[in-house]
Amino acid sequence: PGLTHGTNRVTVPNPSKSTVDQGVNDLLQRWTDRHDKYPEHAAKISYDESMVNSKEQLKAKFGLGFEKIAAKLNVNFEAIHKHERQVAIASFKQIYYTVAMDTPT
Repeated sequence: PGLTHGTNRVTVPNPSKSTVDQGVNDLLQRWTDRHDKYPEHAAKISYDESMVNSKEQLKAKFGLGFEKIAAKLNVNFEAIHKHERQVAIASFKQIYYTVAMDTPT
């Protein structure tokens, strides 16, 4: 709410991931500048937890991005496989907005 009459859009002359991201950031900043005292921001929230049985399970659950964070989690998959350790993973997401765009041709 609050961005109308052309203020709710931005034209990105040479669309690429970074220029579209900047356009989204500009729109969000425009909204924040106009409505800085808006009481609550609508967000889609999801929470999930599960016991870890294998690295493959986590790859399937969290997608390809899991490879990047696997080392930071410091999960000993060998100990899990030998039933020496149990590990639970929780995932919490807050999505404040979504963006739709046409792919440049």
